[in-house]
Amino acid sequence: IQNISLMDAKSSPIKQIVISSPGILNRARKGKMTITAFDLPNYSDVDLAELVSKRLSLPAMIANNAGLAAMSLINSHTNGDKPLHDFVLLVIGESGVGSGLVIQSNPYAGYNAAYAGEVGHTVVDFKGPPCNCGRSGCLQLYICDQATWKRYKPEIPFSPLKFEEFLDAVLSGSAKARAALRPTIEYLCLGISNIALMINPERIILAGSLMRIWPVLQKKLGSA
Repeated sequence: IQNISLMDAKSSPIKQIVISSPGILNRARKGKMTITAFDLPNYSDVDLAELVSKRLSLPAMIANNAGLAAMSLINSHTNGDKPLHDFVLLVIGESGVGSGLVIQSNPYAGYNAAYAGEVGHTVVDFKGPPCNCGRSGCLQLYICDQATWKRYKPEIPFSPLKFEEFLDAVLSGSAKARAALRPTIEYLCLGISNIALMINPERIILAGSLMRIWPVLQKKLGSA
């Protein structure tokens, strides 16, 4: 926050600043919003919007990054000849899973703009490993990049670069890599099925590093 600056905030054409962050939104008193980002503990439950607003003398708000990404797709003609009106964007990340809901061309965040769309924290195995949200067996524990990597080479720490090597191995037909990928696909199918049954969207859009192996994923998802 200390190093944020604009050349001339008062004369800037910028009308409002939106802070994009992973995590769960929390509505505090007086309508203020904070965010609980388990991978960013120093920023969790801090009123970042107020800090930025004071620093730049501009209105500011904070929003979930996957929700904002979904908003950007509302009028995109991704299905050929018409814009999407009802869809769910599912973002498979390194350590979590984000999602954004769009219903009748409007982003939906729930009655208090907090938990709607937290697909990554839906429980798929109540006897599963503990999640940083306090629950156990959350979907993201099984399909995030780190989870897939641990099934591939648990003795080597995860890194985005190493995960690219895993994706290359999948594309080259490595039996070990594809065996590690299989549970990811199975749980991803479970998550997609739950979304379809709960929301019945026109489309479910997938995003993340895994999309580099989409030809493999598409075939496996269709047969799962």
